[in-house]
Amino acid sequence: RAESRLQVVHSALPSVLMSDSELPLAYDWRAVNGKSYVTADANQHPPQPCGSSWVHATTAALNDRIKIARRSKSPDVQLSRQALMNCVSGPRVSLAAGCNGGDAWMVHEYLEHSVVPDETCQPLGGTQLCDPIGQCRACEESPGGGASPVCQSLAAPSYVGYGVAEYGSVRGEMAMMKEILLRGPIVCSLVAGSRFVSNYSAVAARHEGTFVDESRPAPRHGDADANHEVEVSGWAVTRSGLRYWVLRNSWGAAWGDAGWGQLRRGANELRVESDCSWAVPRLENELALTPPRPLLEPGEEGEEGGEEVVVEEEAEEAEEVE
Repeated sequence: RAESRLQVVHSALPSVLMSDSELPLAYDWRAVNGKSYVTADANQHPPQPCGSSWVHATTAALNDRIKIARRSKSPDVQLSRQALMNCVSGPRVSLAAGCNGGDAWMVHEYLEHSVVPDETCQPLGGTQLCDPIGQCRACEESPGGGASPVCQSLAAPSYVGYGVAEYGSVRGEMAMMKEILLRGPIVCSLVAGSRFVSNYSAVAARHEGTFVDESRPAPRHGDADANHEVEVSGWAVTRSGLRYWVLRNSWGAAWGDAGWGQLRRGANELRVESDCSWAVPRLENELALTPPRPLLEPGEEGEEGGEEVVVEEEAEEAEEVE
């Protein structure tokens, strides 16, 4: 059954702002002119196993885009994953998706109309209801030294709320590279099979540090096979010419290269180039943050965006991923 999913676009898309020939051979937001524009890594499973890669990958990309827009100004912003898990629901249900899987579009659509605080308001594993105290809370010791703290909710503008000004989808190698280069990391769904989950490092070691699906015959994955979401923050090429994506996972430092990985690029490996999402973050009560073009020095002006366009897509029903 087809599902209507909006893309809210206010500015010219990177895919039309530059040609393929203008793309650099490699780009990585972890190292731009000697500076990292990515925020801290996270693990989706503590305090217990949880199918929430959809929240972790999406907040990672938004956190990084906020950092890029703020020219790496401290402190870093880490959006509350728990508040989003408490309040973001699926397309046709009113219950929060939580640990039951979802996708980046659900988060972006929610944040177009609502705001989320940072992690200091609601840490992961905190209150799990979508009410004021489930959004932002302050706690103190119970009078008389009781075991349970006394918590009260804090409402905006007591905290800074973050949302998105525009959002949409992107697919295909060149379009993904342009989006990453001009506006920041994106979120992509993929098929996380047993080798990717449990044997990533051994497989990558056979291909210059890059994961290549060695299954034979080559698998023919469909959209319904996608079961995981990751942040894609750049790309590069190995010494032998193997093109790859730079991705951040949400399984902790024990996976891959301290939580990060490389995945073959240009072959739609694990369907990573089929379904990706982007969003431009905003601050509540402030103008939308417009990420600068890469390599601009502080104080230089970026280009103005175009007219507002709201695009409605008829997409095949999306599978919720963990």
